[in-house]
Amino acid sequence: MIALRGYLRLAGLPDCAAAEKVKMCQEALAVAKRPDEKKLILGVLGDVNTAEAFLMTMPMLREQPVREEAAQASTKIAKALGNKLPPKTKAAMEAVLSFTKNKNTKKDAEDVLEKVKK
Repeated sequence: MIALRGYLRLAGLPDCAAAEKVKMCQEALAVAKRPDEKKLILGVLGDVNTAEAFLMTMPMLREQPVREEAAQASTKIAKALGNKLPPKTKAAMEAVLSFTKNKNTKKDAEDVLEKVKK
């Protein structure tokens, strides 16, 4: 866990390129077993505004222990992507709306769905 934290701290540094952050998160996710580890990964992904980062959050929307964190990360990324939303965005935001209790996350998901509909 300590090594993974250090690795993800490096991934989260501002001078680390988005593609490198995604790659590092993919590597971390391959070894992550516990919800705490996946939450750390989602924390980094939430600040990476790429379609790849968004797509990485999607499977975790189905994982009960981390789904709220995945919802927050996916909606944050989707809002930042603007009009460059990946095709699976609608399904992801509908999933978020089906379970989230967080008012901010719910509003963000609704905002993204409005963009998708236009």
